[in-house]
Amino acid sequence: MNDYGSSGLSWSEKQKVYWNSIAHFYDTTYSNFWYHREDAGTLAALKAVIPERTVSVLELACGTGLGYSMCKQFIPDMKYIGLDLADNMLAGFRRNYPDRTYQLLLQSMSNLDELEPASFDAVICIYTSASFCDDPGRLVDAVYRLLRPNGCAFLSFVGRWSFRRLIHLKFSRIERFQTRGIRNPGFYVPAWVLSKRHILQIAKAAGFAQVNVSGQSIFGGIVQLPWLWPFDCYLSRLLPDLCHTLNLTANK
Repeated sequence: MNDYGSSGLSWSEKQKVYWNSIAHFYDTTYSNFWYHREDAGTLAALKAVIPERTVSVLELACGTGLGYSMCKQFIPDMKYIGLDLADNMLAGFRRNYPDRTYQLLLQSMSNLDELEPASFDAVICIYTSASFCDDPGRLVDAVYRLLRPNGCAFLSFVGRWSFRRLIHLKFSRIERFQTRGIRNPGFYVPAWVLSKRHILQIAKAAGFAQVNVSGQSIFGGIVQLPWLWPFDCYLSRLLPDLCHTLNLTANK
């Protein structure tokens, strides 16, 4: 695959090419003990912010359905809508969950104007997916608009000052992001990288009154040893900006 960074494709077109290309092996990429523990942590974080009485959930960049699976564990009767711009990802979602107790939309999260305002109890976007929109501030504004009063959001971004970026001397605001395991330097996708402070600023500017940003995974994808896991969890709580993943939780 060739470098398409200067190919003239729009931001959303680059996203679509990339995620469609990796959809067939995406689920197997994150399948070792470290990622399973990360999944357990993400599930706990979702349960902490989303009430069990929640009726409607919108997931942005839903991929092959991990967020759906997590929410289904504690909101079994929810009305779920998943949105993704990669049709191959949505095909994987349908294969993984043939029950079809959900609605899927082939759509970019860069433009959510067609969705009805104040129509969701919760909006989620897990595992740094919010960084792949073309404008994080506009995305957070849109999420606020889509939430009902007292609704909650869980939005995940790539951390700007993560240990992973620092050891590779990456300091730009937009990263040439590669999913773990991809070695071709010319095949990447653009991603915004944000600090904890920046995420809090855009959330408060959008109108959210209760906001928090927590970190997840400092050593993930770098040194994944079992004995490092508790140390990683401790450091992530202490120094969230060093984490690869920054999770915004917010209430309207």
